[in-house]
Amino acid sequence: MVRYKKSFGQHILSDHKIISKIISMVPVKNNQIVEVGPGTGNLTKHILDAKPASLIAIEKDTDMITVLEEKFPDNQILNLISSDFLKITPSELPEKFVFISNLPYYITTDILIKLCGLKERIISTVIMTQYEYFQRLNADPGTKQNSSISIFIKSFFDVIPGFKVKKGSFFPPPKIDSYVFSLVPNTISENISDFKFYNSIIRSSFSKRRKQMASVLSKESFVSNSKNEISEILVKMGFSGAARPEELAIEDFITLANDLKQQ
Repeated sequence: MVRYKKSFGQHILSDHKIISKIISMVPVKNNQIVEVGPGTGNLTKHILDAKPASLIAIEKDTDMITVLEEKFPDNQILNLISSDFLKITPSELPEKFVFISNLPYYITTDILIKLCGLKERIISTVIMTQYEYFQRLNADPGTKQNSSISIFIKSFFDVIPGFKVKKGSFFPPPKIDSYVFSLVPNTISENISDFKFYNSIIRSSFSKRRKQMASVLSKESFVSNSKNEISEILVKMGFSGAARPEELAIEDFITLANDLKQQ
């Protein structure tokens, strides 16, 4: 009997029609696939049936690894790795791959940020997470749901909406619905001069989103500019010197971060 662990956020997708729909969103055939959190292998089986060149399935739960080994004995295409994806190094991954995962909510942001660092290797992705999280991720500038994670991820990937998955499609059922979407690499990040600094600017700006960005950023140790200097940069960009973070689009954050880094 399989025991599902709350600490790993395990909710196994059991609706095979939904699984088939997920697989249809990415080019699996003849590509190298990386699946994170395969669980009992329901999605894994459908990936293998779609005839990939190879499949690396990374599972943190050693009990689930045992289940997968029993379910797929001696499969030459499948490579099971018992590890935390966040600890996996680039050398353990293919040069080019399709990423597929049903992400636990508690670790979604960390994994998405890691994918940004792997963008040049990624062909496409299909990801499932909580519906509310997707709404924040896909929020438009100027809306209350716009957030640091939305700005940062969209700097590397285009977010392609998919479909909602009802909580009854899982076992054990989660408390809320999920959402399936794709991330497709874009070229926006090529304009970022310093990725770490850029991420810090975004996170700091949204940490106190009701306050003026110039005031918040001027108090950060990694920013050498005064409040007035930051306000002047914002005015030159076409905003009020008292602008708040939700007003800026991705390209505006890139311009701001690059200007602050140069001074």
